[in-house]
Amino acid sequence: MVFQDLLGTLFSKFQIEIGGPQIKNNAGVIEVRNAADSAYVALSALLHKTYGDDFELNSGATSSGSSWKFTVRRPSTGMTHDLTLVYPSGDPTPGQALTVATFAGNVITLQWTTIAAGTDKVVTDTTSLAFGTASPAAMFTLPANAAVEKVRVLIDTAFNGTPTASVGIAGTTSKYMASTQVDLTAAATTVFEVTPGLASVGTTEALIITYAAGGASAGAARVEIQGFAERRGCHGSGQRKRGDSDYRQRTLCVAANWWTAGRSQLSVALQRPAHVRLRWAAGDVQ
Repeated sequence: MVFQDLLGTLFSKFQIEIGGPQIKNNAGVIEVRNAADSAYVALSALLHKTYGDDFELNSGATSSGSSWKFTVRRPSTGMTHDLTLVYPSGDPTPGQALTVATFAGNVITLQWTTIAAGTDKVVTDTTSLAFGTASPAAMFTLPANAAVEKVRVLIDTAFNGTPTASVGIAGTTSKYMASTQVDLTAAATTVFEVTPGLASVGTTEALIITYAAGGASAGAARVEIQGFAERRGCHGSGQRKRGDSDYRQRTLCVAANWWTAGRSQLSVALQRPAHVRLRWAAGDVQ
């Protein structure tokens, strides 16, 4: 066995052992290839240190079909200290998400968390309204013990004529928004928002839009209902009533199923009671 004091090689590659892998210079990029220089080979180390901001997977992607790069990027500015991210050791189950278990000593420890069904969220249902929509237009069924927090009408295309619309239920068609609280002829991007301020009821409600075209031959809008399930029978355990400063943070005690199969669109607006935020920019986990 001979050790040589070599400064380098005149060739663009250096092979380790007969038939072994080779270290290769490719336009200033160091590559680790097989003996035939036909494929990349594995490189093992105790700690991989990258001095750039990106970690790139599938770097040789063709950017077509299913062959694309995936890049994990650190913020280039704004950090004030080192951060270490520790993934959970166990396996997830369908429906779980990564949340923050602890944050201490600049170490973010993650855990798998089951995201509960609709009763612990503020949810938004969207129903489209067009100039030719038949009245009443069905929206969705509001569950028992659920409250409507806001009604929004978003004008996508201004209506012509003298159309009117209200939101409510059969027999009380303006319960949640009166026709005088929205102008469908307003310019596109106009938003009308109403806070009904009504308590929840113990029965389900089939919400409808009562619409009168008023000669309209053009126009389109979206009607959004934002609501949440209110708890019942939980007095004495910290329940807050509507209007209290922290009523949004209350614990929910009912198990109602949000929105029926007749919904047009469902989106989660806010997750409660645990709200976790992972900020990779200038700050820590809150």
